[in-house]
Amino acid sequence: AKLYSTKHNNYSAIMLWSFGLVLSILMGLALALSIYPVVIFLFVAIAGLALIIYPRVGMWVVIVGALVASGMVDLYAPFLKPIVWGLALLSIILSVIALTKSFFEQKLSQARGQYSVKDADHLIRITLLFVFSVVMSSLINWHGVSGFLVGLKGYFQVWGLLIAIFYLTKDVNQAQKLILFFLILGFLQIPAVLHQFLVLVPKRSTLIFAEHGIVAGDIVAGTFGGSMTGGGRSSNLALLSVLCVTI
Repeated sequence: AKLYSTKHNNYSAIMLWSFGLVLSILMGLALALSIYPVVIFLFVAIAGLALIIYPRVGMWVVIVGALVASGMVDLYAPFLKPIVWGLALLSIILSVIALTKSFFEQKLSQARGQYSVKDADHLIRITLLFVFSVVMSSLINWHGVSGFLVGLKGYFQVWGLLIAIFYLTKDVNQAQKLILFFLILGFLQIPAVLHQFLVLVPKRSTLIFAEHGIVAGDIVAGTFGGSMTGGGRSSNLALLSVLCVTI
């Protein structure tokens, strides 16, 4: 029975990864043909599949998407902006899955007489209390539906990722993989920064940009993105540099 279960799990994993590979190829073709609604649909399909079946894979999809894809979309492909909103939504869904998974694992541990340091109840209460206070403050200082939704996205879009990392990182090996990723992400900044410094900064170093108060060097933000007619998230790049040097 154990051998059958192992083979069944192996076949399921092979089928799942094969399906994900096919979806990835289709996404590449859709990108090449500029069929962007299909791209967004396939992206959500791949990420949603990972979130439900393998929450840790979903966690990495959101991490890479938030720290690499979102910024590149903002700067180089703003027409794919819905993907950024999709990542924010996936981050929220991921946090719910992680909290639910941790809750049931905690109850199972308690039934076995074991104690878990990562108590989901406390974090849930504190999180809901803070979200409730922010919503009430927004309603009191109302500035319209669009401002409310954009503000919530900007304020809480990283919370789901932090909660997921907290509950899905179970041991030292997984934590070390996360640390290694930040080092790799640091090296990924080099080609992006060189392109922005050597190509985009000269384009912004004109009288027209200067008349609008735009500083040319602000666009140097690595994979964290920005806007050709505005600034870039260079502070995020600086924070990552400090993290990499510290590691």
